[in-house]
Amino acid sequence: MPRGGPHTANRGESLAGIVWSSLMSMDMRTDRRKGKAGRALAALSLVALMSGTAAQAQAPRANTAPQPSRVIVLEYEVHIIGLRTLTVDTITRIDGARYQFDMMVQNEGVLRALTAAFGSRNQAIGTLGPASVTPGTGFTGIAVGRDFKRSWVVRYLPDGTLDETHTNLDQPENFKPTPAQKKGAVDPATALMIATFSPGGPCNRTIKMFDSKRRFDLVAGPATPQVLPPGFTTLFSGQTNTCEMRMKKIAGYGDGNPKDQATDDEPIRVWLGQLDDSGIEFPVRVTLSTGWGTLAGRLKKREIREFRPEDREAMRR
Repeated sequence: MPRGGPHTANRGESLAGIVWSSLMSMDMRTDRRKGKAGRALAALSLVALMSGTAAQAQAPRANTAPQPSRVIVLEYEVHIIGLRTLTVDTITRIDGARYQFDMMVQNEGVLRALTAAFGSRNQAIGTLGPASVTPGTGFTGIAVGRDFKRSWVVRYLPDGTLDETHTNLDQPENFKPTPAQKKGAVDPATALMIATFSPGGPCNRTIKMFDSKRRFDLVAGPATPQVLPPGFTTLFSGQTNTCEMRMKKIAGYGDGNPKDQATDDEPIRVWLGQLDDSGIEFPVRVTLSTGWGTLAGRLKKREIREFRPEDREAMRR
């Protein structure tokens, strides 16, 4: 388990997973009290997650060459009607065939005022093969306000089943997904690595996901080229690949009132563009339409650097 324990979480018990979890998972207790505010929080989390998901995605490729050892640092802000609501910090360390992906999410400004202070920490560890990603372990830590903390550690077994350890899991037994439903699914942070380093990139694929409480499929449509004009989004203009992504619920939803579900029928749209000469496509813009306005995620900082001794030490912790 990563050191430091749970960093934070979403008022909706849902920051359970990572940004996906954050997005999709929201404490239904908050939803009932906050109504639209709760659903907006879930949607915000979803946009944040998508920023991380595409963060290192490349255009369709064969992906047969070994990944070079390197470190990729990406930081994002999520806004609605011009107000900052979430920050998402990610760091991916690649050392030969081994990877470690870390993400931290916290709410700010109007979102914190409407719900409660929350934050989440997610980590995924595994190996990269010539044409696939083999997950090893996943971790999610969530904190909501001063009173609630929850964590989840998952180990992936060779047959596709999940070996899980929960702390403070507050989910009724009759709402929990079955082992059969969870088999072959991965945590949101691991899903990001699959979307990034599997052949074809994040678009035009379906990934089975489990965020510690909810089982869903992330269904992404095909990529289409689009040119972003200057001034349309920060830090980028020019050629992009864009695609839409939707969530398909499988199991684990419900808390006595189906209307409390923190999901939006609108798709998430992500634009991927090259920001340097590495050949990697970064999400330069992520949007989701809601009743409150358009949620927009934008890249705030990027850094791609060599793998250092301190990075190897971080991967040993």
